[in-house]
Amino acid sequence: MNLIILNDEKKMYEFLKGYLIQHQYQEALKSLYYAIEKHEGTYRKNGLPYIVHPFYVACFGIYLGLNSEKQIAVNLLHDVPEDCEDDLTNLDVALEIKKSAHILNFNPHKKKYPNDKHQATIDFYNLIPTDKEATMCKLLDRYHNLSTYGNDFPFERVLNYSKETNEFIFPLCDNSLELYPYYRFAILYLVNGMQTFIRDADAKAIGEKEKARKRLVA
Repeated sequence: MNLIILNDEKKMYEFLKGYLIQHQYQEALKSLYYAIEKHEGTYRKNGLPYIVHPFYVACFGIYLGLNSEKQIAVNLLHDVPEDCEDDLTNLDVALEIKKSAHILNFNPHKKKYPNDKHQATIDFYNLIPTDKEATMCKLLDRYHNLSTYGNDFPFERVLNYSKETNEFIFPLCDNSLELYPYYRFAILYLVNGMQTFIRDADAKAIGEKEKARKRLVA
């Protein structure tokens, strides 16, 4: 797969559809169409259609060898339960795919700890390692978000996102290296990329903070 397609919604869709048909991944193909339907009309902060994000996660996962049918299906569906408030009841795929996608839904943890977001986040990240596909999807998801975060959000939010990544995502990476050593190349690739994105985003955020301070002093 040519990585240049990761900047093109249509090319990612064509690649995924062809790949899933070629490998006879019928459940992942259903997940592809379902994700498109559920994310229709929604957009990311940068103005791109939201579906670009799950497309990217699925395509980049395939590039890194995370290409089982269940993994691709979960990658495509991972934001549907949380962002679309859809429990996947109407999607005709294996229950195990739905379970993995539901693990990536932060909403139940927010409801459990309505006044303590940090505890809700701890609860969330304690659950993710119990599922291989959810774990690898979360790492791919964070990689893509970090790659665009610095350009799409105010610096305060960038710093908070970086803090969460250091506190929860990198320990998840370390844990994953022990649990899934056969994914070592993919995990290390994602770790190195995320570390670079954080350094760049933090530097930009700190620069913006300094500019704001100087404006107040002037």
